[in-house]
Amino acid sequence: MARRWLLLWLLIAAVAGAGASAAVLHRAEPWLEGASCTLPVAADPPLPYLIATSTEAVALGDLWGVRVMPYFLRELREVRAQLVGLPGVGAIPFYRLGDGFVALIPVSYSAKVGDHYQLELFITDHRGREHPDSLPLMVASKRFPEQRLWMTAQQTGLMTADRMAEDRAKINAARAEPSPEPLWSGPLLIPLEGRLTSEFGLIRYVNNVLYGRHSGLDIAAPQGSPIVAAAAGRVTFTGSLWASGETVILDHGLGMFTAYNHMSRILAEEGQMVAAGEIVGEVGSTGFSTGPHLHFTLWVGSVPINPWPWFEEDPIILLLGAPAGPEDGDSGGDGGGSGTGGWRRGPATARRLQCYNKDHADT
Repeated sequence: MARRWLLLWLLIAAVAGAGASAAVLHRAEPWLEGASCTLPVAADPPLPYLIATSTEAVALGDLWGVRVMPYFLRELREVRAQLVGLPGVGAIPFYRLGDGFVALIPVSYSAKVGDHYQLELFITDHRGREHPDSLPLMVASKRFPEQRLWMTAQQTGLMTADRMAEDRAKINAARAEPSPEPLWSGPLLIPLEGRLTSEFGLIRYVNNVLYGRHSGLDIAAPQGSPIVAAAAGRVTFTGSLWASGETVILDHGLGMFTAYNHMSRILAEEGQMVAAGEIVGEVGSTGFSTGPHLHFTLWVGSVPINPWPWFEEDPIILLLGAPAGPEDGDSGGDGGGSGTGGWRRGPATARRLQCYNKDHADT
């Protein structure tokens, strides 16, 4: 009996002491008339992730890099995203890279200028909880020149709706399963030494009728000149297309592809891994073409992108930040800045092109 009284006394003392010394439980006033208690409201916990973007505004035809990183030392499980309304873009694939997830988002040359687009994110943390978030995408204007070409009825007759649909199906199949990791390293190479005859994004008229936009670069060179891979990658298509002639398509990872069109001879095989600078074909004039040249396209997903910035810098800079230059102690080897490793700012463009001549253009 004495032991029970002792335990009861200790329990009463503990409860009384806790009530007097801590403000964990607040009594509602008046205490005797009310039957409820109010608990203190804690501050919202910090989100378990951080989001970084490459830039606040993206020009027409350029790329936007987005990276989602864990805030705590807990791995994120998944990042899903969508960007409604942006031409050629819907669901955005995010790829695991390092300690987070990254996406290269292409802004088409036909997008609307301004803040018309919103990136909707769904981020799953280490416990499986999904966190919705959003980012505005500001599109900056950019002017593109016009180009007028003249072709015979025989040439324009190649481009029927059925043939174009057949070409699109082959190209889409070649881009259907991109590598989830980057296969390239460093800036892109210009794939052919020659004369630039048509710029990226040109507003093109054929026989004074609006034909569309020019999705890449046209580089004129003698028949049979060697064409090299702009970056390391996997060959996902070799074959003939109605519009583009003899074609090679390479997958470089993270949704980035390059295409090499109008070749006279293909020197690569589907499934083959090629190195940057490796020969993949020879210059020709097959398909919808007015003379020997290479049509070179850089895609992210299904959207053609301006390749010029990436002949000087590695596209990975959009996802991992700026690399260290010589002033930061970079010896110019394989290392990069900010602990990224394996990526670097490119040297001066390895292959130069002669000036663009608007009066002479190839398709």
